[in-house]
Amino acid sequence: MQKPFDLFAEFAKFGAQERISLRDPDTASAFIAHVEDAVGRALADPAFVHGQRAEAMFEAMLVSLGDYSLLKPEDVGRIYPDDRFCAPDFRVVLGDGTQWLIEVKNVYIDDPALAQQERQLMTRAYRERLEAYAAATGGELKLAVFWAKWATWTLVSPEKLVNANGDLALNMEKAMMANELSKLGDRIIGTRPPLRLRLLADPEKTSPVAPTVL
Repeated sequence: MQKPFDLFAEFAKFGAQERISLRDPDTASAFIAHVEDAVGRALADPAFVHGQRAEAMFEAMLVSLGDYSLLKPEDVGRIYPDDRFCAPDFRVVLGDGTQWLIEVKNVYIDDPALAQQERQLMTRAYRERLEAYAAATGGELKLAVFWAKWATWTLVSPEKLVNANGDLALNMEKAMMANELSKLGDRIIGTRPPLRLRLLADPEKTSPVAPTVL
């Protein structure tokens, strides 16, 4: 739940932008109209809505795994200079004190046959702004991707997977091979196909089968 102070900070920011007094009775009504307009524009942007959902799911997953010392949303408030830095979505402090700055992305692939097709998730300029923020605040940049078609998460180090141009493009197979989510408590059981279940009777411990009553 958002704290009253956070809401007032947004209200104060609105008043400063519009150059109107916060004590003016009409200011609150204007702010409510401004919020309604912003919410309407956000709901009309499917990419934004899916991105917010992915962030909420990632936060809930980390809380359920519980293998961290601290978890905090990071991309809140203002940052200067904004042309040099970009705040990732979350800060996670691991048990050994290592700090990760995690950017979250949602990828939906409608056709499973295209699973090997790479999706560009970061341009070089965007990645470098995220990395600059991580370096300035003592953290390591990570990228969490929710592969919606398979309901699967991966967590990778972007700098290890960039192409010759410095951009980052991934498919799920490539991301799974570099996945670091186990460091946050995730575990996956792997088996060789086909998976079979065999039930073997002990001949020394047989039991008679009672007649079937219809």
